[in-house]
Amino acid sequence: MNGLGNSSGSDGAISVALSEDSSQESTLNDNVSKQEALISTQKSSLTTELNSANQILQGIPEQMQEVNEMYSAITGYGTSQNG
Repeated sequence: MNGLGNSSGSDGAISVALSEDSSQESTLNDNVSKQEALISTQKSSLTTELNSANQILQGIPEQMQEVNEMYSAITGYGTSQNG
């Protein structure tokens, strides 16, 4: 009887196939790990960009108010006139 480790006959072919499958699985696992690391880096970068954009957007109403106040001071438009 031939064992799976025997290189002769059909049992040897099974052993070779199992070895190749194991090698492919290892390569695929390495690729998955590399992709996960890349995704993590991209996620961190995008989160930083989104936080920065959010801070800018939150500052817009205050900047608009300042522009409106300057416009009113220069033109008198938008100020209440009593009298």
